[in-house]
Amino acid sequence: MKIKSIIKKDYQGDVYNLRIKSEDGLNHNYIANGILVSNCHHTNSMSIKKIVSKCMHSKWRYGLTGTLTKRGTADYLTIQQFLGPLVVEIPPSFLFDNNYATPIHIKVVVLDWLDPEYKEKLADLKLNHGNIEGTEIYNIERKMVVESRKRLNYVVDFILKTSKNSLVLFQSVKDEYGKQIWNMLREKSADKEVFYVDGDTDENLREEYKSRMSSGENKVLIATYGTFATGISINNLHNIFLVESYKSEVLIKQSLGRGMRKMEGKDKVNVIDFVDDFSSAKYQNYLMKHSAARIDIYKREGFQYKIFNVKL
Repeated sequence: MKIKSIIKKDYQGDVYNLRIKSEDGLNHNYIANGILVSNCHHTNSMSIKKIVSKCMHSKWRYGLTGTLTKRGTADYLTIQQFLGPLVVEIPPSFLFDNNYATPIHIKVVVLDWLDPEYKEKLADLKLNHGNIEGTEIYNIERKMVVESRKRLNYVVDFILKTSKNSLVLFQSVKDEYGKQIWNMLREKSADKEVFYVDGDTDENLREEYKSRMSSGENKVLIATYGTFATGISINNLHNIFLVESYKSEVLIKQSLGRGMRKMEGKDKVNVIDFVDDFSSAKYQNYLMKHSAARIDIYKREGFQYKIFNVKL
């Protein structure tokens, strides 16, 4: 994005810059002669309600977002109650067709690597043990994913096949899946520059990594969804790897948006969405259900996607 012009305005009132503590450190509220909410990532409808309801004398109220909440939800209705009805919506296809953004090509890679015996045990847990919550089974599935050496090797080898700059997004710092990928990439390749970022990474170091990713090739940045899925602009991203399951519509859209920045010579961005199929004839596992939710998002947004089934 480039600034085309700057217009100076005479303004005698107060301007407030309210910084909100967040993992990415990018949340700001700017209030001047009314209301302007800028770069408030993950702001929910209740926050908007509280802010706007206290500004009773504001003449104009504008709401702008790249990831509006799902239609029909309480959040969606609350936002419209305080900011007014949806006036204009610009789909990604418009941005692609008019050369405002880089087209997205998604590869959904469905991995089948779990022994049938363990698939049956998962199905039995779900179907025959009513006292076990779905979240518990989901956490079991995630634990098997982050502990699988076979899967880790496949993911790392896939990343190593790329030559242009890549962003690898993972979910949990506690499980250290991102660090496992970071370590293995450095062990297997002396040619790639590999960077790692989570919520504890110093802000100056993050800026240095972003700067180094902005030029050249053969670089990989591994980061949590919370730090690099939103609010980060790196034009020189050609591949995005989603290596852990997530189904938040806002976060998925924001993650894909990291690669849509325009750059000379960049005609598309590849998104590789890894899915773990632990399903059996009588049970569909939670990670596959999450994948189905992401595919619904891809369909609604008009993103091109293909599904590849891989047996490990």
